[in-house]
Amino acid sequence: MQRAPGLALGLALVGCNSLLHNGDFRGPDGDSGVEDHCTPRGLPRTALTGTVFTPSGTLPIYRAMVYAPTAPLADIPDGASGPVCASGSPVATTFTDSRGTFKIEGVPSGDNIPIVIQVGKWRRSITVPSVPECAVTALDPTTTRLPRDHTEGHIPHIALATGMSDNLECIAQDIGIAGSEITTGPTSSGRVRLYNLNGSSMMADGSVIESSLGLLTSTTLPQYDTVMIGCPGPGTTTPTPVATPEQGKALLDFANQGGLAWLSHRSYAWLQVAPAPWNAIGTFVADTTDVALAMLQIDQSSPHGQAFADWALATGASSAPGVISSPMAVGSCKAVDPTITQRVLTLVGASQPDVEMFTWSGAMGGRLVFSDLHRRPDGGANLVPYPGECTAPLAQDL
Repeated sequence: MQRAPGLALGLALVGCNSLLHNGDFRGPDGDSGVEDHCTPRGLPRTALTGTVFTPSGTLPIYRAMVYAPTAPLADIPDGASGPVCASGSPVATTFTDSRGTFKIEGVPSGDNIPIVIQVGKWRRSITVPSVPECAVTALDPTTTRLPRDHTEGHIPHIALATGMSDNLECIAQDIGIAGSEITTGPTSSGRVRLYNLNGSSMMADGSVIESSLGLLTSTTLPQYDTVMIGCPGPGTTTPTPVATPEQGKALLDFANQGGLAWLSHRSYAWLQVAPAPWNAIGTFVADTTDVALAMLQIDQSSPHGQAFADWALATGASSAPGVISSPMAVGSCKAVDPTITQRVLTLVGASQPDVEMFTWSGAMGGRLVFSDLHRRPDGGANLVPYPGECTAPLAQDL
């Protein structure tokens, strides 16, 4: 496995913070910290430094918030909702930069100092055994990753639909979420729940992955924070019916309620049957051919795009500034409405600038991400019980 982070996961963590859903994160206005007794003495302020990573401990995260609470933390509710806020009356706060690093100044000194790492609805609270006054202390990187399971902190409630032509469901284990948190069925107790959308239909233990028909409804979708739908392949009539206007509206409403909807390749069908503005958000064609060794341009017209490009280059996902290679780009999205979308990736050298990824911002901090990138070649893997279809990630994935 290559360590260099890449395209799909890189976008999720940096470019638009989609999977981790920290684009709408809110922190307190002040971050002055405790009273500064150090600077007047010619000493550095009491501070902590480190890098925030995904649960795997390998991929740095842009714009994660790090803060020092002085009171108990508030519970984080499940389901589509408005912006998530820091809690616990923080005395000092900071955000990670495009490389995932941070320096938080003005933290309390002493023993057993609580520090919180939060990215949207991901949250982990750690205790630093000793914080010397008027010194800069580097934190152990194993303590500054996001939680792998619910015992380590809060993980958003995520629904992943398995598609015939895209093992998008594997992204959960790729970023380091524990297998015990990836479950299925009405008695599912994990933070990640699998649904079958013409893709893998069985778990390794022999249990059946429930149909996505039960997911794409106005009553079920709002129960989740994030919903990710893999490419269902060229045939979506069996076992899952073609996209319906009711399902399209349910997805749009979910995004406008504050949820994150991630659609892959042929999942654009739900955009086409949804109400305005999704039904005219872009121009799509039934293109099923992966582009070998495609070069993708990062759109740097937004701050997130600039940070994504910086992060990709620093971590090795990009071999040249603003460009990422991909062996499995698709050409179904030919154009998007620039007045309501933000392009993230476009295909370099195409007859026209195919849009490989774009985002749309809804009400209450919600978001749509469309990806025209497969995580594996078409064919066959949907017949393998999960997680057997989850091959070693490519450079574009990790």
